[in-house]
Amino acid sequence: MRKLFPFILAIVLISSCKSQTGNDQNKTEATSAQHDEHESGSSELQLNNGAKWKADSSTLQHVQSLKNIVRNYKQSGEKDIPVLANRLQESLNGLINDCKMTGPDHEALHHWLEPLLDKVKDLKDASGDKGQDMVKGISDQLELFQKYFD
Repeated sequence: MRKLFPFILAIVLISSCKSQTGNDQNKTEATSAQHDEHESGSSELQLNNGAKWKADSSTLQHVQSLKNIVRNYKQSGEKDIPVLANRLQESLNGLINDCKMTGPDHEALHHWLEPLLDKVKDLKDASGDKGQDMVKGISDQLELFQKYFD
């Protein structure tokens, strides 16, 4: 079951972010062309020709929620890693479900989000010093958002 979870989550992420209405067919075709063009580039997160990518308000709110969860965990001195992992996963699920971004900005978001999803998944099985190191890695990934997105 644990091996299926990341696969299912990836499917939900991809399908929820790409839902379009029938009236947006031309927009979908243009976005698809941009997507294909973007896909041929690097898979690493990079600035948009020196500028930050644009994130929608929902994404910004969810990222702030994720940061708050980690900050509160650190400030409280809490040590329950599985509880933290579950809180982060719930917030990530909200981010994924509310995703309405499209185009290159959306693809850049995926380059930032995919490592975070992996880190949170790995955190679920961590404990002790290893778990705390993983929390630091998650915190660092969350801070990268500020560098690449407005």
